[in-house]
Amino acid sequence: MFDCHFHTDLSYCSEGGMTLDFITKSIKELEHIDGIAVTDHSFALYFPEDVAWSWEYMTNSKVYDKFRERGDRNIDAYLTSLEECREQGIVPGLETEIMHDGRFTFDPSFRSRIDILIGSVHALPLTHNLSSSGIFDEWHKNTLQLLNAGIEILGHPFRWISKHIPVSDALIKEIVHEAKLNNVAIEFNSHFEIDTDSRMLDEVLKQDVQLAFSTDSHNTTEIGDFSYQMSILQEKGLEISDFKIFPSL
Repeated sequence: MFDCHFHTDLSYCSEGGMTLDFITKSIKELEHIDGIAVTDHSFALYFPEDVAWSWEYMTNSKVYDKFRERGDRNIDAYLTSLEECREQGIVPGLETEIMHDGRFTFDPSFRSRIDILIGSVHALPLTHNLSSSGIFDEWHKNTLQLLNAGIEILGHPFRWISKHIPVSDALIKEIVHEAKLNNVAIEFNSHFEIDTDSRMLDEVLKQDVQLAFSTDSHNTTEIGDFSYQMSILQEKGLEISDFKIFPSL
């Protein structure tokens, strides 16, 4: 099995001990893991921690421009270190967002060095004072932008929106369809267990869309742990082989 979403201690949300050296040693000991994509947060590579968690750059991309030179140095070093680990089962990846002006939170000149790009919604500051319909509109617009921006995987597709408003079957159907149109894999993520996962799987299978399995590991105990995904599949009487898996190895 390939783990498409993984964080090292370069990500501010990492809970400690997630060094690249520890990760490479750990996956060698796991027979069921074929490899992993290390996909640290672009906002952690580009911004100091206080700036990153403010999310101001999502609505004011001048903040990104201010730290761009710093971020470019960091991401160059990051991708170089990952490239050196390919033979140990590591694939260079990145998890990113789209700012209000339509740009990713990383310099696009690095795109050719990123094998797996995950696009995710983590925060939408404009929604703070909006109604439920306004919150939906902002999330919907941002998600469609991600799906049309050249990403490989839509990360935890309904995690953010499900915290704010109910997620309908119709919405799941629409997003999965848009992913198929753009040849983007839908992520089945175990870092947070949410009640849309089961319905999302049904729609992914129905529409024959690529499915990306990931632990979204933030700590050492999550490495290689796909028990959540396996339990959902078992409840449904399904096998991994029933799905079109990303990446095809």
